[in-house]
Amino acid sequence: MNVRWMAVLTGFAVHALVTTLAGVIAGPSVDSLLAAPDPARPDHLLLLAASVLSTGLGGYVAARMAMLRPALHGLLVGVLNVLLAQLAALSGAGTPPALVLAGALSCLAGALGGLLARSRR
Repeated sequence: MNVRWMAVLTGFAVHALVTTLAGVIAGPSVDSLLAAPDPARPDHLLLLAASVLSTGLGGYVAARMAMLRPALHGLLVGVLNVLLAQLAALSGAGTPPALVLAGALSCLAGALGGLLARSRR
C-alpha cells in the first residue's frame, strides 16, 4: 500500500489545530463534552460538528499533499483521530456512544475531504 504518512500526519495536525481553536472559543463546555456528551445541548452538537468538519479539512489537506489515493489518505486522518481518542479514553471510564458516533463520522468526513481534494484538481 502506497501511503504518504507525512501527508496523513500533516492532515491530522490541521485537524488538531482547528479542533483546539474551536475548543478554546467554546470555553468550559469542552470539559463537560468530554466527560458526558449530551446530544440535546446545542454547544455540544456544535463542538462535535466542528470536530467532524475539522477532520474533513485535515483529510482534504492530506489528500492534496499526497496526490494519490485521496480518499484513503483522508480516511487515515479520521482513523488516526479515532485511534488517538481511544488511547486517551483508556485512562478514563470508557468512551460515550456519542463520541463513538462522532469518530465514525470523522472517518467519513476525512474520506469525503480527500475526495473533494481529488475533484479540485
